Order: sequence, then C-alpha cells, then structure tokens
Amino acid sequence: MRTLRPYVYLLGGAVALTLGGCHKAAIQPTPPPAAEPQAAPAVPVQQSLSADALFAFGKAQLKSADNAELDALVDTLKAASQIDSVQVLGYTDRIGSEQANQKLSAQRAEAVRDYLVAHGVPAGVIRTEGRGAADPVADCPDRKGKLLIACLAPNRRVVINTTISDAVSAAPVAVAPGQRSVTRTVWIGPHTVPCDADNSGRCYRVRESENGPWRNWHGRIQDFDYVEGYDYELVVNAYRSDVKLEDESRDPASHSRYVFSNASGPFVVWVLDHVVSQKLHLGR
Repeated sequence: MRTLRPYVYLLGGAVALTLGGCHKAAIQPTPPPAAEPQAAPAVPVQQSLSADALFAFGKAQLKSADNAELDALVDTLKAASQIDSVQVLGYTDRIGSEQANQKLSAQRAEAVRDYLVAHGVPAGVIRTEGRGAADPVADCPDRKGKLLIACLAPNRRVVINTTISDAVSAAPVAVAPGQRSVTRTVWIGPHTVPCDADNSGRCYRVRESENGPWRNWHGRIQDFDYVEGYDYELVVNAYRSDVKLEDESRDPASHSRYVFSNASGPFVVWVLDHVVSQKLHLGR
C-alpha cells in the first residue's frame, strides 16, 4: 500500500490561550460536512425521427450502420451523468392490416434500441413499444397510391423520449469530519465526456457502486495512469486535510498530483491503493 509524505493535519481540537494569567481552552467548532453534489432536475426530451429516413418502406432493418441523428442522441446520453429512461416508440401509417402495422412498428422500435445499445447506451434503461398506426399526424383522405404513401410519410416515425440527469462535478469519495482517511472502491469510465457547459474540459466518469449512476469528476488520482477506452475498478485511499497541499516549494509534484474537494477546504487527496480490474469500455 502506498503512503503519503508526512504533512500536518489541522483537524480541530483544543488550542491553549493565555488570558490574564489563566489558561483557557478555545474549542474550535467541528467543521460542517462538505455539501453533497446535487443533481440538476431530470430533463425530459422528445425527439421524432422520420421512419423513411431510417428504414426502407415496409421494412424494419436500418438502412445504414451509421446514422447521424442516432449518433448525436448516443453522444448526448453517454455524456449525461445519469440516464433515467429512454422510451422508443415505433409508428406506421394506416396502409396495410392493423396486425402487420403493429408488428412492423414494434420491430422498428427494437431496431433503434439495438443501435443505441450497440453504440454504448445501457440496455437496461431503454423501453420499446410499437404503436402501429396510432396517433396519426396526417390524414390524407383524398389521396391514393404513391400520392397516399407520400402524404402519410409524417405518420411513419420513431419517437424517442429521454430523461437524463446532469450532476455537478462530484468527488467519488467523501471523508467525513473527524476522520483522517477512508478506503473505498470506485469505478472509473472514459474521460471523454465534457465537464463544462462550453465543452472546454474533459472529465472522468465515476460511480461508487458497480451498477450505480455515473457522475462526472474533474479530479485525478495519484499514482493512477488512466488509459483511454478502458473501464477500471479501483481501490483508493482518500486522505482529508485542512491544509491545501499546493506549495511547490514543499513538494514540487504536489500541484499536479493532488486533487482537492473544493477551493476552501476541507481538502481531500485521492491515492490509488490498487487496480482490481481493467477492461475495454463497453458503454455500461
């Protein structure tokens, strides 16, 4: 197990004061616990895609292995701190039997789901439903043949309802007041997700349980060399201090090697204990 260089920890306690020849103890108040990062409210978004752009007429196989609109949706979902739900609804026009339309709409919804999963969206958050010719956008009562098919195009669609949560930057482990350190297992995902609204920074994605929600984290972990494209399970030691260890004259490496919970303390130093596993990222 790696250990930190010795530093002085200022963690409260009694300080002796001399007042008129008498010694009295001034008790420093216990520092309040660091505020937990709060997730922004979940935001529902609806997107309607043309089935004619995705599928050949009457078919349920995607026209192409690459789709710009679906890829943009994948990027949005993978960048979110937490995906609450993804609902994929397939619709057809009224041409054909009700049974055939129901089956086709369900197959198209499933094809879109399979595309999202293949590109890294967790399968467990996606629900699909075929709605056949329900909820038509266009009626076209006076059209026939090819003119009817063209007129009913807006009804042939795939509607995707997503709800995601974006958390503020979060440290993966908290050290409670009165504790000096804690050992915890964390899971690290790709750091190719944006940290900031203007996409100026990049972050790790961190979760505190194997199947828990991802959270963006700006920090680095001492002695941990991340390789892009991999998932890691790590055991880390978190050390708490009321002293910000940025004085390069004391430790030339400290400015780049230590990470702090916030600008005013308490400060936390993350140190790798050992790597449990390393495997290619599969988008979970």
